[in-house]
Amino acid sequence: MTALIKKKRHSIHIFDYPEDVSVIISIDNLFLGPALGGTRMRHYTSKEDAILDVKQLSHAMTFKSAIHGLNQGGGKCVIYNPKSLTFNEITPFFIDAINALHGDFIAGNDMGISVEMLNKIHQESPYLFNRHGNALDPSIFTAESAFLCIEYIQSNILKKAKSDVTIKVQGLGHTGNALCQLLLDANYQVQGFDIVQTTLKPFLGHPSFTPLNKETWFETKCDIFSPCAAGGVITSKTIHNLNCSVICGIANNPCESYATISQLNTKNILYIPDFISNGGGVIYASGIYHGQSVANIRKKIHSISQLLESLDLKSSNIPYDTAVKIIHQRLSES
Repeated sequence: MTALIKKKRHSIHIFDYPEDVSVIISIDNLFLGPALGGTRMRHYTSKEDAILDVKQLSHAMTFKSAIHGLNQGGGKCVIYNPKSLTFNEITPFFIDAINALHGDFIAGNDMGISVEMLNKIHQESPYLFNRHGNALDPSIFTAESAFLCIEYIQSNILKKAKSDVTIKVQGLGHTGNALCQLLLDANYQVQGFDIVQTTLKPFLGHPSFTPLNKETWFETKCDIFSPCAAGGVITSKTIHNLNCSVICGIANNPCESYATISQLNTKNILYIPDFISNGGGVIYASGIYHGQSVANIRKKIHSISQLLESLDLKSSNIPYDTAVKIIHQRLSES
């Protein structure tokens, strides 16, 4: 059974199944093409929390697809799974739900669901991003786009040697780990923090890596702060403890509100919108869905420097505002 909640051009589809499982798909819009987004399976305290999460995430996907010039709308799927069934047990429900939307939503992987899980079932639906066969992990490309943004900032804004630039990475999970490795390989100085200390192990002992502790990690001085964990880490309360020049990371919605983004500008902290810096994953997913080669997809990701140029980062304008204007212009023309 599906419940449809309509609000302007936004719709939420709630598919309820046995064992209290619900597959919840949020379509933010279809202006530019089928909605594309990952599928998240994590613990939610209630179905209402899951619905709120999927709505916010699908809106972020609209911004990502539009700003990067993709012919995709914004969407997201979360699986409410209070009895902690395995993905294998839930797979029939998941496939049934995405097939029921007849191509309005294209599903990728996200938190709690690996690309390997989707590769095993890629033939079960034409509405999986990897419908043509086994795909690589999109998080590799998410890390790559964030890295390219940092490279642009280093050479055009900070204008310092890489070995003199310190980047603080918060969250060394799958994608943050990949970004950290790229930064160290490029000779940056990297500070790392994660509440799960074992994620730091691969980097301990590296001469350019400094682990941070939970008491002081946030206020530790750096050139670039790269949030790569859950969103909302920069708030009206925590912003006063920031000690950096630039924020550029992978986390979705690292700022709790637009007011916080505006405060960053007042504090002369440059904020690269997350939907730009973490866009590599959706660029890859869209490209693979449409049958493009990895080489051509990477060319698209590497054009991110041109996008940053269009934001005029050296002006007094808030880059987020400029980016949103570009997005609204593209959506209005569709």
